[in-house]
Amino acid sequence: IPEIRRLSNGNPIDEYANKHNLGKPSSGEVTLKFRNDTKARNYGSRLVVSNDRGTYRIEGAILDAWKKMGWERSRLGLPITDAICGLPDGGCYQSFENGVVHWSKGSGAHATYGAIHDEWAKNKYERGPLGYPVGDEVTKNGSASQKFQYGTITWSKKDGAKARVPKVSGNAK
Repeated sequence: IPEIRRLSNGNPIDEYANKHNLGKPSSGEVTLKFRNDTKARNYGSRLVVSNDRGTYRIEGAILDAWKKMGWERSRLGLPITDAICGLPDGGCYQSFENGVVHWSKGSGAHATYGAIHDEWAKNKYERGPLGYPVGDEVTKNGSASQKFQYGTITWSKKDGAKARVPKVSGNAK
């Protein structure tokens, strides 16, 4: 007997939910208030968003971080990938239009973007000497900084982004 699946009528969110076995939706489909080209629907603790650039799921601590930042109105914008897991310490990341949210059990979920993200990339992300981000970017007096497991990245207009990793036994990667 063939498996009977819910019909999607060509709806990208329904097609995604069927493909990934997300089950029944827990909300109706809505158009995002600040991005009227994008639809969203909840599936329990997961949110699926879709527009002409793709359909992606956001969940768990990464969803919580995106919500805290202001959803689609945030500096991150909309997701452009699903979460990708298998990083050191069981970590995951999800890319957004203007940045990335990384998560690990030991660090929590935190976004990186702009010059601080670029400097972290030069330092091999979580596999490098800084480890995962453990705090959100803080802006003060025209400069910005973000704490990582083993150091800090600061940015100023004068000096650009600079990583600082104290020489402490045990944090070398």
